[in-house]
Amino acid sequence: MGPAWRRTLVAGVVLLGLACMAAPARAGAGGAPVLVPRVAATLPHDPGAFTQGLFFTGGRLFETTGLRGASRIMELDPASGRVLRSRALPDAYFGEGATAVGELAVWLTWTSGRAFVLGLDDFAPRGEFSYSGQGWGLTGDGRVLYMSDGSDVLTVRDAQTFAVLGRLEVRDGDAPVELLNELEWADGEILANVWHSARVAAIDPATGRVRRWLDLGPLVPPGLGPEAVANGLAWDAGARRLYATGKLWPVLYVLDLGPAPAP
Repeated sequence: MGPAWRRTLVAGVVLLGLACMAAPARAGAGGAPVLVPRVAATLPHDPGAFTQGLFFTGGRLFETTGLRGASRIMELDPASGRVLRSRALPDAYFGEGATAVGELAVWLTWTSGRAFVLGLDDFAPRGEFSYSGQGWGLTGDGRVLYMSDGSDVLTVRDAQTFAVLGRLEVRDGDAPVELLNELEWADGEILANVWHSARVAAIDPATGRVRRWLDLGPLVPPGLGPEAVANGLAWDAGARRLYATGKLWPVLYVLDLGPAPAP
């Protein structure tokens, strides 16, 4: 992809996002409102990055990518999207979502049953956890971790030991919300990408109920193929902005979600 083509694509997507800023809220299938976030800024993003997770901590932005032989953890400049440094997983592992726990990153793998613990400052290995089943997305509220596995259930885990503490069934009305993928904690809610959907569920962590949906559909770059889905959410609590991208997307969005939602 040449630089001129990328600039044209990004500019077109920006205009599309700005055009839908005033789109009215509407009800989802389960009655939860559907909102279109406002695009505050766009940044370039590596179109070869098979994004599995984003997270923001201490003013710093991190990304993890997947595919065997291409799984990396990276620190990005939150102002420009530029990759500041990265570390690759061994080729045998398919990296998935990650989150910060203090000064450490906990990084899931898809089917290997291993979560790698790395230092945020140097990406040096600091340990690992094991788990059964698949690993998809991971986030935490400062006390516990929430982990997705592609089902409609989030596993609640101890942030220090990774032991299972409970399960959270996610429902939109009475309907299970399956294929929960990348996760992010924001304003007391769990935001979740849904695989092969452009919608993000905002989940009540106490009940598993979907309070609202964010529609990223107008922001999906055209012509990238069926696996270039929306995936990657990072909440900047200080600026109250949500970073969002997708697998193989050439753009990283900074979204304004407005005032904190009522509980």
